[in-house]
Amino acid sequence: MADELKASNCKKSKVRSRVEHVFRFMEQTMLGLTYLGVRMVCAKSNIAFTNRIYNMSRLVLIKKYQLN
Repeated sequence: MADELKASNCKKSKVRSRVEHVFRFMEQTMLGLTYLGVRMVCAKSNIAFTNRIYNMSRLVLIKKYQLN
C-alpha cells in the first residue's frame, strides 16, 4: 500500500474502532438495529430508544466499576 493510504487507514481505524463497538453491542446484545416498520417516525423513535437504552447500560457499567 502507498504511504498516504496507510496514513488514511490509520486515522479512520481509530474512529471505526470506537464506533463499531457500539453497533456490535446494539446488534448482539440488544437486538436493536433491525426495524421492520413502514413509517419514518416510528423508525426514528426506535433508534432513539435504542440509543437511550445503550447509554443507560453504559452508565450502569461505569457506576458499577466507577470508571471516570
